[in-house]
Amino acid sequence: MSDLVNKVKDKVLNHESQKAQPGNSVENGADQEVNADVNQFADDVGVPQQGDGIIDEAVDIKTNEDIPFGNN
Repeated sequence: MSDLVNKVKDKVLNHESQKAQPGNSVENGADQEVNADVNQFADDVGVPQQGDGIIDEAVDIKTNEDIPFGNN
């Protein structure tokens, strides 16, 4: 049981630490803008909307890599 509690505690602390990093608001804004454009393009060329989540994840990674001091 102690192992489980420690794992949960570590996850919460890691999550809180990432939320406190200054790049988050910049990255979130960039992710939303880029995802909207990419999703519109995907819709225009006929990619099913079920693929949006997978595409968004890949685009978010690339977008966040391009932001200096981001949280990648």
